[in-house]
Formats: sequence, C-alpha cells, structure tokens
Amino acid sequence: MPGLALAAALALGLGGVPAWGDSQDRAAIERGRGRILALEQLVRQVSALLPGRLLEAELDDDDGRLEYELKWLLPDGRRLEIELDARDGTWLSLQGPRLETAFRRTPAPAAALPGDKR
Repeated sequence: MPGLALAAALALGLGGVPAWGDSQDRAAIERGRGRILALEQLVRQVSALLPGRLLEAELDDDDGRLEYELKWLLPDGRRLEIELDARDGTWLSLQGPRLETAFRRTPAPAAALPGDKR
C-alpha cells in the first residue's frame, strides 16, 4: 500500500516525492477502514485553490482528530503550512507569508450584453 500512495503522488505530478515519515502506513490503514479521505483527493482540492505543489505530507492525531499536515510550495517560492481534517477535508489552519495573494483568482462572471436574455 505505501507504494500505491507514492505512485499516486508521482502520477499527480506533485514534483517529487512528498515526505511521509511513519504516518504513511497509518494513513493506509485508516483509509482502508474508511475513516479518512485519500491524500491525493485533498491535494487535488488544495490545487484547485492554490497554485504550486505539495512538498511534504503527514498524518497527525490531534487529540483524537486525524489531520493531514501539508507543506505547500507556491510558484514564487513561498511555503505554506496547511492543516486539513483527514475525515472530511475541512481546512483547519493555513499559515504562511502574504496569504492574501496566495489563492488562485477566479474570473468574474461575464456581464450580460444589452439584449441578452439569459
């Protein structure tokens, strides 16, 4: 199972091998039990909001709540620390410099043209 997570990380183009430490085995067990989401799924969700790539991931038990702790590298070199609830992907914490400029910008909805009947 550890090789599967590694292969998935590489297939996602995460730019290298995220460091897992001993938490990779625990993550595989908890995923097998259906208690947590796949890291790959959460990385895709983070990627939709933040440019850059995953540097490191760790599964941590914080007073009985399983959390993924991610180290994220933005294209401009800034590093962010993200904590997500491993059960449902809820963002618990985000730390790093100049966070107000870190997120992807979503395009504004197109304005209706005169005579456009949407």
